[in-house]
Amino acid sequence: MSEAAFQSAFVRLITDVGFREMFRAGGEAPLATDGLTQAEARDLAKLANSPGLDVMRKLHLGFRLNKLFSILPLTCRLLGNQRLAEEAGRFWQARPSSSFYFVEEAEAFIDYLYSRLDEGMRVSYLSDVLAYESALLILRRPRQPEEEPTAVTVEFRNDPQLLLSALQSGERPRRVPRRRTLLLGSLDERGEVRWTMALPVLAESGMRPRSSAGVAASRNQLFPVPAQPPPTCPR
Repeated sequence: MSEAAFQSAFVRLITDVGFREMFRAGGEAPLATDGLTQAEARDLAKLANSPGLDVMRKLHLGFRLNKLFSILPLTCRLLGNQRLAEEAGRFWQARPSSSFYFVEEAEAFIDYLYSRLDEGMRVSYLSDVLAYESALLILRRPRQPEEEPTAVTVEFRNDPQLLLSALQSGERPRRVPRRRTLLLGSLDERGEVRWTMALPVLAESGMRPRSSAGVAASRNQLFPVPAQPPPTCPR
């Protein structure tokens, strides 16, 4: 087995509770792991039972949480600390970390929260905020020099100026009036995000807001905010 493969298994001990418990339990199961020899399985079992691994796991989860705060600050602020911790814990249990590409993890967390809304979770304004921050991720996604800048559309159910202004100032939004608003987002020549308000949305579609980007979009929503990125949540 290569050194890289052994290191990959060690990382899984930190990030994947089920994988760690398999080694703690012993038996033949660890040997089924791709390429592990008996000696390597014994080494991993010792590591799995090391108290230091608990410390490393806490540090890793704290790092992942800070990345969510940094990439999805308004979503984190809207959820609040307790609900964020609960939902992030459920998300990580279902999706152990497999990469240090945290934008990808943020996108997956957005999809997870959409699925939770479909299951009946109730968080006021969450659909609007998820669609807005999803659109920002689309706009800021790296692209090739010859690639045309992405344009996105975002549809809000509630007044976007009042909703996002409250969150950006550190407040929990309350009694935001219903106001279906369609915004168009693009990058200017300096690479900064610009929003333009489109014609009012006249018909109630009954669909949850999701942001969209050309033909590659899967969500809908937006609003004209300052060019600078939203503030990050306190760490």
